[in-house]
Amino acid sequence: MYKSIIYIFLLSLINLYGQSNEKITIPGFGELPLISNTKTFSIDFGKLGKFQFTGTLNPLNLKTKANIEQLVNFPGYKLYSNLGLSDIELNVSPSGFDIFANANTQESLGVLFKFFKIAEPQIGFGVSVAKDGFSLSGALDFNKNPIVIDIKGQTRFTLQKFEISAELGGDETKELEILVNADVKFKPTKVDPDLQTVLAFSYNLKSQELSIAGSITDTWKNPFGISKLFKNKEVISLENTAIEIGWVPGTPTPTTIGFALEKGQFFQLDFGIIMSLSLDDGKVALKANRNEMTMNDLITILRDGFGLKVPDIFPKDIYIKDAEILFSPAGGEVGESEINQGFTLKGTAKLMDAINANVDFYANMDDGFYLDFYFDNSLKDKIKNELKNVKVLSKVINPLLSTFQLRQAKVYLEAGMDLNLAGKTHFNISIFNKPLPIPDMEASFDFKKIVKHVVDKIVESKGGKLVEISKNIGASAQTAGRTIGQGAKFAKKVVTLGVSNAKHLHPKGILHPVNKHVCREQCIPNRANELIGKVLHPSLNAIQSFYDNIIDDIVILEGDSFEQTKSIREAFFLEDWNNLNQKIENDWKSIWEDKFYYGLFIRKSAAIEGGNIYRAIITDKKQEYLNLKNKIYNDLINLRLLPVIVKYDRKKGCGTFYANGQPLKEHCGWRKNWHTMFVFGNMDKVFFYDNNSGVIEIYSLDKSGNMSLLKHHNGIRKSWSSINWIPYGLNDGVIKFEDSDGNYELYNPDDNGNIIRQTNLSLKEILPEPIIVKYNSEKGCGAFYSNGKLLKEHCGWNKTWHTIFIFGNMDKVFFYDKNAGSAQIYKLNGEGDMNLLKLYNNFRKDWDKISWISHNETDGVIKFEKANGLYELYQCDNNGNIVLDSYK
Repeated sequence: MYKSIIYIFLLSLINLYGQSNEKITIPGFGELPLISNTKTFSIDFGKLGKFQFTGTLNPLNLKTKANIEQLVNFPGYKLYSNLGLSDIELNVSPSGFDIFANANTQESLGVLFKFFKIAEPQIGFGVSVAKDGFSLSGALDFNKNPIVIDIKGQTRFTLQKFEISAELGGDETKELEILVNADVKFKPTKVDPDLQTVLAFSYNLKSQELSIAGSITDTWKNPFGISKLFKNKEVISLENTAIEIGWVPGTPTPTTIGFALEKGQFFQLDFGIIMSLSLDDGKVALKANRNEMTMNDLITILRDGFGLKVPDIFPKDIYIKDAEILFSPAGGEVGESEINQGFTLKGTAKLMDAINANVDFYANMDDGFYLDFYFDNSLKDKIKNELKNVKVLSKVINPLLSTFQLRQAKVYLEAGMDLNLAGKTHFNISIFNKPLPIPDMEASFDFKKIVKHVVDKIVESKGGKLVEISKNIGASAQTAGRTIGQGAKFAKKVVTLGVSNAKHLHPKGILHPVNKHVCREQCIPNRANELIGKVLHPSLNAIQSFYDNIIDDIVILEGDSFEQTKSIREAFFLEDWNNLNQKIENDWKSIWEDKFYYGLFIRKSAAIEGGNIYRAIITDKKQEYLNLKNKIYNDLINLRLLPVIVKYDRKKGCGTFYANGQPLKEHCGWRKNWHTMFVFGNMDKVFFYDNNSGVIEIYSLDKSGNMSLLKHHNGIRKSWSSINWIPYGLNDGVIKFEDSDGNYELYNPDDNGNIIRQTNLSLKEILPEPIIVKYNSEKGCGAFYSNGKLLKEHCGWNKTWHTIFIFGNMDKVFFYDKNAGSAQIYKLNGEGDMNLLKLYNNFRKDWDKISWISHNETDGVIKFEKANGLYELYQCDNNGNIVLDSYK
């Protein structure tokens, strides 16, 4: 018993002194408890767990095997588990606590390795572990046997080195994401060289989605071979190009490859560039931006880049802001930008005299080249200022300027395959809400010359007409003034005699002495009516004559709103109108002051009463003049040129004229083979064309629908398939003759029925630029665009509009609310401003489709159509009134 106790005691001493409790310092953990014996070492890593190691402490090299379950408390455990780590070895060394293991490349790494076509079944990883974080890395080297990865077509990567890494420092939200770096040779297309590239991107082990990005480290010249359009084949040189590969999960190969860099050499200028390569169809596209470039830079691009012969018209001391280049040999997309085939360069040119211009250059080997400079409204202000100095326009300058619109002014240059860039300066101007023909001038940036050209043509083209209108109004006022002259003079003479030599005269048969009641009831009314007869009818005739003589001129003067129209028209007639009516008022005043009644009464009180009776009669009769005066003034302001249409019954050989939906007059005995007929000008002429006999007849048309032949034309071409009238300017507009091949000729009609061909006029000059409206029902906003350029955005619109469209001469907007059964028609000017013309609240709610049908360039009807195909056609006048034309 005693020996047993001694043995146990000695054994305990052996165990006690055979192991030791120590401390060990490990990077990332600090000082940890170490229990060591002769062959094993136990280290307590706290929450990570205790592990038994073998090896040596000096030098420090401890190792042990582990399984994935033992790493459950390690930072990065989810990552290790998803990687499927196996053959796990834990290692403690002077550098820290590390994990070495292998991962299966066919499981969570399967999509990634499949993309890179890596066949190795495993990849080795090393993990540096700390208390609250880790750093993982693994690599495969293929420099000796590179892997060729054919993406699509002849786009390929050649893989040289492949690395995977991951880090975590307390944030476990990205614990399943690894970072991938790959050294590759990248060949974007068959015409590109192999470019040294570093791919660096993230990969989620759970979703296995790829978002591949990287950087091309080689200098990349002539990317995609897109320089073939240019004379200089190395106009593009890129360095440190960022690359991003778009791959939709589930598709076998990537769909697009995008490229971007802050600075790339394009025409030896630094541009920020982004490019895209579509792997589905091989389309490439490029977008480049530069804050500023000089005009010399642009000329260099035109001459050296495209070999164009550029005219010496550009000022050298100007520059282009916000230059943007879009290029695609066959069309493509960059980001959300769709790029058409060809090369475009856009920007804003800062020109002389504080004038800016939008620059638009386009190049296409199939279509040729064009270069446009669209001037801004600063040019409009200079033209208006110069117009103020024109004496012949002085009387009409205010209404002229208030309606003056410079819809477009541009220098446009074009070149075909001869590479000779040449062109004109073009203008699109309107006055009084009507297009104004301004002939093109030579291409120029000399704004003094441009302004003079426009002003001279305005004076030449419209100054005469405006002055003619003004003179006609003045002459009409003088004629009307003479109408009241003789009667007024006689009345004044009678009044003068009455004041100085009043006689007590009574009608025949009245015996003396006469009762004062007879004077009140007979003498005074007789005297008043005698004088009124000398003034009233001349007054009525004068203002009616004035109206009749000027109304045809007045109705062609229109603004964009009622207020503007009122201002324009008053500027022409109001002074003469007021002068005329002041003369009339003076005549009424002269008979108002007649004192003849003084001699009819003995008592003063009776004479005063007699005067009141006299003036009451004058006032009552004068009201007839005042009523007509107010009506005429309102008509001069409000009347519009009503569209007159003709409906032709070919079988009967009859035609009927309608104005505002009401029939004016029917005519029969007409030819039964007229091909075309229409009313034109100021709705005062009718055009007839017979294509069988080659005859044209032009008639005058009065307001009652009566016709009178102006001119009969023989020998007209019989092959015209379409003849239309285009309102243009302040006169009778333009008649367009078009054949079935689309060839056309333009003619100006005159007041005598002659038609004169205009060889220097084109449709481009006389038709308004097309305007479109884009409607956002969610925001209740709409925006008007012309040539892709925003004119104006409007908000606060109804969010329930069913239909919106622009119609007529690009000058009216139609809105229809199907739920409410309401519609609105607005006047629209060339700058996107709107003014309400008409509001309708009684529309049917079952219209399925409403559209505008253009009969020619400027006219047409509005078609209201049901789902069953039944429809009604309506005409719309300039006041927004709609009149039924026909139905089915």
